[in-house]
Amino acid sequence: MARLMSVSLTEPQVRARSKTVTRRMGWHVLEPGDRLTLCRKVMGRRRGEPLVRIVDVRVLAVRRERLDEITPDEVRAEGFPEMTPAEWWTGDQAAVAAAESECS
Repeated sequence: MARLMSVSLTEPQVRARSKTVTRRMGWHVLEPGDRLTLCRKVMGRRRGEPLVRIVDVRVLAVRRERLDEITPDEVRAEGFPEMTPAEWWTGDQAAVAAAESECS
């Protein structure tokens, strides 16, 4: 059975297929070939709130890396083509909102 992963902050990019990578703390046990079901929200749903499944994906690679060394190509793969690595790294909320609105 596939594990569930929340993509609530990047749902538009996931749906548009512009997000092809993710960086997550605590997911180091994943291995290439593992299956994930990307969902709108996994934890913190209210009673009766449905689990919205978006897409099933397969893990291609797992590695540890410093987040402050992200490249412009990797920022695009994260689903934020308009952001610089510095904006992505610092979580520039205005830039994130602008990138999300472009994907919707």
